Amino acid sequence: ATRTCLGGEVGCRAPRSRHPRALGTTAADVLAAVGGNDKAFAEAQKVAESKPEDAQIQTWFAGIASRAGKNDAAGAAMKKSIAINPDDPDAWTRLV
Repeated sequence: ATRTCLGGEVGCRAPRSRHPRALGTTAADVLAAVGGNDKAFAEAQKVAESKPEDAQIQTWFAGIASRAGKNDAAGAAMKKSIAINPDDPDAWTRLV
């Protein structure tokens, strides 16, 4: 049986479906934080491509892409996020 992890318990596993998203976003965020913007972009792009219908992931990817200077990718991700969730005012603000 899989149980929710709290505080890094030994033998505790997150549900299998959450592993790629959690690990991918964490890796990209860490790389971006230490100045590895190109590597962060590559990792984030993998996550975004694996979750094309997730508006939150597309918005997150746009931020990583923007920091990496990939403005076309950032704009495309924000447009995708808005297409998925047109009622999100934050997405509209970020697009501008």
